[in-house]
Amino acid sequence: MQGKLGVEQANLSQYLAILRSRQIVANRKDGDQVFYSIRNPVLVEVLDVMRRYFQINFAEEIQMLEEVKCERLPVIAELFLSGIVVWLAGAAASLALWRQPATARRVACGAALAGSLLDFAASSAALFSANPVFIGLPFGNPAFTCAVRLDPLSAFFSVTLAALASAVSLYSFGYLRCMEGRRNLGAFGFFSTCCC
Repeated sequence: MQGKLGVEQANLSQYLAILRSRQIVANRKDGDQVFYSIRNPVLVEVLDVMRRYFQINFAEEIQMLEEVKCERLPVIAELFLSGIVVWLAGAAASLALWRQPATARRVACGAALAGSLLDFAASSAALFSANPVFIGLPFGNPAFTCAVRLDPLSAFFSVTLAALASAVSLYSFGYLRCMEGRRNLGAFGFFSTCCC
């Protein structure tokens, strides 16, 4: 086992002890040797089904990524991604402007409003689209992709959230004015823009 798994003897003993304590494996001693077996053979079948499931889904995810790389993004995806980029840029800029509260407030609220409006436009278009739009986000682990699917149902909720975020961003322009000089609006702008 040690040679096949490529682990040290001490680690292998610990793993086997855990499996024994959970009653996954059984052991039988024969002289100096200890033989291990799986207690319930159904577990082998379950693990095999899980392995096949993850292999199929992993192949589908890789195929989806390849398709996204090869074709130009639809307008809906470009609008949606632009909204996310505007939010992230506004969050970073408002944090960088923490010593200039009036500018930080304008940048944070402006970026949140612009990002919300872009996502509102993308979601509105997806709401009436016949085909769902798959958007692969350009960050994260390539083995576990981060993607957004905008179909009419998810677009309905996204439109609602974007409209609410737009209203809150617009209201915050005036509401935060009285806090200039008393609060760190750069940090507030960073966190509020990231939450949109």
